[in-house]
Amino acid sequence: MPSMPLQLRVLKSIKDCEASRAEYDRLLRAIPTPTPFHSFAWVAANLDSFPNLGGYLLEFRRDDSTLAAFVPLVLRSGRRYLRTIAWLEFAGQPYADYGGFLVRPGSEHAVAEALLEFLRRSAAPWEAAHLDRMRSDDPFPHSLLSVANSGHASMSTHAGAQVWNLARAAYEANRTASRSLDRAAKRLSEQGPLRFEVFTAPDQIELRLNPFFALHQQRFVAKKRASPLASAEHQAFYRNIVRHMAPAGDVWLSVLSCGDLPVAMRISLRCLDRLHLYSTCFAQDFARYSPSMLQLRMLLDYSFANGIQVVDLGIGESPHKEQPGANQQPPLLLMELHNRQATRVESKLFHVAQRARSRSHALQRAGKLLRRFFPYDM
Repeated sequence: MPSMPLQLRVLKSIKDCEASRAEYDRLLRAIPTPTPFHSFAWVAANLDSFPNLGGYLLEFRRDDSTLAAFVPLVLRSGRRYLRTIAWLEFAGQPYADYGGFLVRPGSEHAVAEALLEFLRRSAAPWEAAHLDRMRSDDPFPHSLLSVANSGHASMSTHAGAQVWNLARAAYEANRTASRSLDRAAKRLSEQGPLRFEVFTAPDQIELRLNPFFALHQQRFVAKKRASPLASAEHQAFYRNIVRHMAPAGDVWLSVLSCGDLPVAMRISLRCLDRLHLYSTCFAQDFARYSPSMLQLRMLLDYSFANGIQVVDLGIGESPHKEQPGANQQPPLLLMELHNRQATRVESKLFHVAQRARSRSHALQRAGKLLRRFFPYDM
């Protein structure tokens, strides 16, 4: 059955999208598993923060003008794999846990056809499109692959990181007292009275961002690493997140204080009834009291008591994700569309090396020496 034809509108800047913002917000509510990284506000914060060679903010509409999809792409240039190339990626990357696109259920195949046709005809000098961190249970990536294969486009897929989440019902069913955390809380309270607060107003969050940046940097110094928040550009990114997302109540800054000192702080992003744990830090001087884990327990209790149904614990492996009742979701997908043979070969070699490295500690250590070849972990 042929797909319904779609009208494509190519917008060059986030300001051009403002007139359709209410439609984007309604479409966000219509997709099966919305996250903060699918929101218009997240895309706007990224486009205001990081340089790019041009935006391709794509609106796909049905004949009756219904918004079928919003796919925000940017063209970036830098060293990727072994060469300096220009590539397309989601406008919300590289600091989103999920790839950001909005596709109305039932329109996936038509949008995939229209998107790949746009990329095929695009005059932009891109060598690859890296569509990263897409949910493998979302039908749109599978439609993209199907259309690409039928049209003989060079597209590859790779399994990426996994995400953990915790539903309210599972948390309440498995919530038990933790003797170790209770002891830590008692010992910490001996240093001063404990206070847990969640700030959602933009001015309240902005007032506390500098202390958050300072704690984050101190924590990374203790690990002999450089905090991304040591850079003015990344601090400006966080301020733009607050500027664009906090007015709707979609940024939560939670703080555990001991006396007058913040000992653990966490920035979380809300989308409807889901909360995504985004960035955390704690005071190194209080590390022996497990302040981050204490703060997380308080935040989970607060979240589920205040309308949150699912807490997204984020990508990767770490002890705080080992919550009773937490579920590991299917791996995220990286989809790569290659516009040059050289890029396709480099990508294939890179992912073969990645798989080999994951099986060998020696290769993992050697890989650290080669990190300079890559702009960020892909």
